[in-house]
Amino acid sequence: MPSGDQNGPGEPIDDEEAAARHLYDIALEYQERSQRSEARLLSEFEAAAAGASGLVGELIIVDDDDERLVLTSGGEFRAEVVPEEAVGEWRALSSAEELVEYYDPTDVFGDLADALAEAFPVVAPELAADGATDEAIATAEAAVVAEDVEDVEDVEDVEDADGGRPTA
Repeated sequence: MPSGDQNGPGEPIDDEEAAARHLYDIALEYQERSQRSEARLLSEFEAAAAGASGLVGELIIVDDDDERLVLTSGGEFRAEVVPEEAVGEWRALSSAEELVEYYDPTDVFGDLADALAEAFPVVAPELAADGATDEAIATAEAAVVAEDVEDVEDVEDVEDADGGRPTA
């Protein structure tokens, strides 16, 4: 790994271009290291999930026009994506290394938890309760908005009746 004061073996960083080149190189190096760590994390999850996944079966995590991510009954993540540079051409992603090119493991695990909670509400009863609460809150907010609109319309009616002058 390059040291902090050298651009490469024997090349001191003594100007802006050399510093930028050094930063570029180490940014790419750390990106690769991060992707290896993320791939390892996905692989570890797959190994830990293998037994339970067999009982749950294949679970669709994401199903959009340009991507599809599933957890197989064997516990592996599999995906298909349409890369931005290849419009209309699907690319299959079957290894953890390929998955981290398109997915952040934190998002994958969060989306998986959401898909499981939707498919099996018993695993996250607090979410089902929150969903009911959210619905009640949305209904109450809609009623307040409707009431505010009615109040504005009443004021406009009064202003129209008095030639545009508000009344007390």
